Amino acid sequence: MAPRDLRPSVEFINVPGRDASPLYHNSATATAAGRLVFTSGVVGVKDGQIVKELGPQVKQAFENLASTLAASGARPVDILHLRFYVVNWRWTETEHLVKEWMDLVGHKPPTSLVPVPKLYQDGVFFEMEAVAAIGGCQKTWSNPGPSDLGLQAPPTKIDVVVVGGGFSGVQAAYDLHKSGLGVVLLEATHRIGGRSKTIKLASGPGYTELGATWINKTTQPKIYAHAQRLGLTLIEQYNPPDALGVFQKMDGVVARAKTSDPAYSSPEVRDFVP
Repeated sequence: MAPRDLRPSVEFINVPGRDASPLYHNSATATAAGRLVFTSGVVGVKDGQIVKELGPQVKQAFENLASTLAASGARPVDILHLRFYVVNWRWTETEHLVKEWMDLVGHKPPTSLVPVPKLYQDGVFFEMEAVAAIGGCQKTWSNPGPSDLGLQAPPTKIDVVVVGGGFSGVQAAYDLHKSGLGVVLLEATHRIGGRSKTIKLASGPGYTELGATWINKTTQPKIYAHAQRLGLTLIEQYNPPDALGVFQKMDGVVARAKTSDPAYSSPEVRDFVP
């Protein structure tokens, strides 16, 4: 079984029989070995000053939420829950909130709006909190330059840099770490596993493999042994000794290749036994 994408599998759920809101779902679930990001006290502050008026303040607050999430390696698409606090909320002001909400977040996580008589400071009309779910190994690369207050990131000393988080890169990093060396594994995408990836079916329940579907304990003994060390569930494929595969030919005929078929080793793949 190929390891799943490290980004959590998120599902938004509405209660059957309950009228669904056009703005949010009733609940959300996140399934993965990931981590949660909690934010609080996000308000419409720019350059140390509270933005005046509710509409511009809401807009700035959502921009600040995006940067707050980014600092922890998350994005607006990772948000699982939102809570808004609004001073003397009036439904005639809904447009200010909904537009910025949909522009930034896009999806509809479970959301609460709490009208309050006052927030922590006069002139602050809007405050929000968010919960986001991200992969446990995911971390945004940050290297401050001269434009960031004139600071440079302190150098990090390591023994080995492994570039690429596919099977070979992960195995190399694992072996080097076990030998006592300091290792950094760099991966350009948000997940490790290379071509091995399992995704949830958009058509309904179930999963499908996008690549690297099999491992072979004879030809790939190291990855097979590593899967056993990790306690992964291994399912042996049905493979009778006299049959190497089932194919469908160009004319639609389904055929089974046997070890005795010369076509099995031929680039033209012919002479199948139907």
